[in-house]
Amino acid sequence: MHTVTHPPAGNSPAPKAGRPSVDEAAQLTQRIVAVATQLFVANGYAATSVDAIVRGAGISKKTLYARFADKAQVFDAVVESHVLRHLGTPQDDVPPTGTLQEQLNQVGARLLVGTLHADVLGIYRVAVAESLQFPQLMRKVFDAAVLRAVEQVERLFLAGLVPPPDARQARQLAMHFMNCAISPPFYRAMQGLEPAGVDEARRAQLHTAVVYFLHGVLGAQGRSLQAAD
Repeated sequence: MHTVTHPPAGNSPAPKAGRPSVDEAAQLTQRIVAVATQLFVANGYAATSVDAIVRGAGISKKTLYARFADKAQVFDAVVESHVLRHLGTPQDDVPPTGTLQEQLNQVGARLLVGTLHADVLGIYRVAVAESLQFPQLMRKVFDAAVLRAVEQVERLFLAGLVPPPDARQARQLAMHFMNCAISPPFYRAMQGLEPAGVDEARRAQLHTAVVYFLHGVLGAQGRSLQAAD
């Protein structure tokens, strides 16, 4: 009869390393993006190498290239990450309520909080600084951040003005609203003239901008507001 013996406790062979779980893979990608964000903001796009990113993330190049084709794709992920985190997607937004003026204040406040976040300002500065050498960076930031914000505003005009504007007019109105209410504090903060973040003074400035904007739009276009539900 054969005797079955067992290895002493504590000496069991270590399990073989396998593929990371979905959660582990996502966390690793997030770490790469977080490290890349810090490096891009601190050093700029051109001065940030793939070697620096992998060193900072504590990974190999093979691991990075399994997720991103090149440094440009890493930057794309950085931009997309901050847009989703700070500006949100239209599907994630809590629907605004009340009159058009109240809805513009609600959406405008969310956009200010997002655009005036220190990380968003830093990424935008990188894109501006590198725009001549890498124009695709500025296009990526504009398409991901600015246009996504504009889409949130134009839907309010389509639903809140009588007669309703067509799609082209709604886009123009939304761009004008951004230039009137969101862009001035954003550019002052981006240039370092004012701090990042939103305080009561900035919220008051937003409310004033909304009033002036609606007065100009309604007067110039002969439109009225939809009755609030």
